Amino acid sequence: ILKAPTSGRIDTIHFKEGEHSKVNQELISFYNKEQEAYLRKAEAALKLSQASYHRKKELYKKEFISPQDLENSEAQVKSNEAEVALA
Repeated sequence: ILKAPTSGRIDTIHFKEGEHSKVNQELISFYNKEQEAYLRKAEAALKLSQASYHRKKELYKKEFISPQDLENSEAQVKSNEAEVALA
């Protein structure tokens, strides 16, 4: 009986029935295109929020935006970092 620590759709089986396996041998591969796409999307959002934060930080130094605007931008960066970590 095989048990995986994750759920998902199996993409490839790397063994034949009755075949002996070796320690740490990869037995199956999961279909993870959706997960990869989610990660790329999360990374892009993080990059965008970081750029926005750096721009707003400069604007804040010149007193063009409120402290709340800067804090909101920083919170968005932290939220996007969490999304990347979960992806």
